[in-house]
Parts: sequence; structure tokens; C-alpha cells
Amino acid sequence: MKAIAHYLICTVLLTNLLSFAGQINPATLATQRARAVERQLELLDKALTLTEDQKLKVKAVLEDRANQGQELFQEWRNRTGASKETFDKVQTRSLSLREEYDKKLTDILTPEQYVKYQSLPDVRRAVAQSRRAAVQNLTDQASLAKIAVEDEDSSVRRTAMRKLTNQVLLATVVVDGKDPGVRSAAAGKLSDQVLLAKIAVEDEDSNVRRSAVENLTDQAVLAKITVVEKDSSVRRVAVGKLTAHPLLAKIAEEDKDE
Repeated sequence: MKAIAHYLICTVLLTNLLSFAGQINPATLATQRARAVERQLELLDKALTLTEDQKLKVKAVLEDRANQGQELFQEWRNRTGASKETFDKVQTRSLSLREEYDKKLTDILTPEQYVKYQSLPDVRRAVAQSRRAAVQNLTDQASLAKIAVEDEDSSVRRTAMRKLTNQVLLATVVVDGKDPGVRSAAAGKLSDQVLLAKIAVEDEDSNVRRSAVENLTDQAVLAKITVVEKDSSVRRVAVGKLTAHPLLAKIAEEDKDE
């Protein structure tokens, strides 16, 4: 199943790259695209058991997508300079083509077939790519926090978290999130000492606590952590951030780490 989705996504790009490199001429490229469409249709039929009517409609969609993909690649090929504006324009159009393609398939496939189609690993990755691009354009902090906590794809969650700046919402991601990596990264972006202290002392995940300790400056809280913290790596970070010598002396006496 993974090979099917991978073929659907990559075939047009591969033939376009060959054309760009001068390895095949336009006539041969057209033949290659036609063969690719037939192969894509065959693979989709194998995965989804298409009816004859569906095959005709899906083939038309695949041909249209291949032609538009060629036009998009030609636009990129003819660009003047590799400006970010040009890149963003081509990327936006590419994502739009992906959405148009999926919308057309929705109209052709049965609900059960479309669920199977979307469950293909590489298709899921392509959908996640579209969501990541959308998140990149988001500025609403509450929406970003919700995505960082709830989105089903880890890369989308990370993208949303990286755009968060609101301290309270970052703390919410740490508390409510289920993704350890996202929670730890969110803790690492906190600067509010009250929030950091609470997380550094109370969170169940040692990696999250360590990220919080790395941003802590409150000497009393750091001293407490070096005494009560069970994880030696977290304690070492806390000790390294202490600057008050009397506190260091106390830790030397009370440290339980052997």
C-alpha cells in the first residue's frame, strides 16, 4: 500500500526532473506521463477495487493532474532567480493541486474507498504537508496551541508549537499535550519563572522538567530541585545554574545522588 501512494505522488516529479536534466525529449516525456497515468490507475484499482466508470473518471483526473504538474514544473524551470516569492508561489500552487486532486477523488470514490485511500502512509504524509503549510500562515495563538495539542500528525504539532509565543498557551501545551517532544520543546520556550517553577517541580516527564529547569533563574527553586529531584540529569542542570555559594554548600550536604 505504501508503494502505491509513493508511486502516485512521485512519478510526475521524476519524469519532470528527467526532462529538466535533458535526459528525455518532450515527446518521450509525454509518452512517459501517459504510461505513468496508466500505472497509477492500475495501482489505485488494485488498492481500491474501482468500477469501470470510476476508472474512466479517475484516469481523467490523473491526466489532468499530470498536465498541471508539468505546467507547474515548467513555471519553476523558467523562473528568474530563486527568490523566496517565486518558491512560495510554486509551493502554494503545488499544495492547491494536491487539494484539488483529493477533492475530485472524493467525488468519484465511495466513502469506504476514500478512507482506504487516505490511510495510505504517503498520502497521509502529503495531507500533513498541506496542514503544515497552512499552520505556517497562522498567527492566532489560541489556534496554534490547539493544533499543537490535538493534531494527529507530530510534524504539524511541532510546527504549531514553534510559532507559539504566548507564555500561558505554551504552558497549556506542556500540561495538556500528549506528545513528549512537543511538550518538552514548549517548556523550553517558556520564560515565565512562575510557570517554569511549577513545571520543573511537578511535571511527570523528566525531559520536560529538564527543559523547564534550563530556563529557570530563581535560585531558591533551583536549590530545591537539586535536593528533591530524583532524576540525576535534571539535578545536574539545576546545579549548573546555581550561582549562590551558600546554596551550593547546602546541596553538597543534602544531595542524595551517589
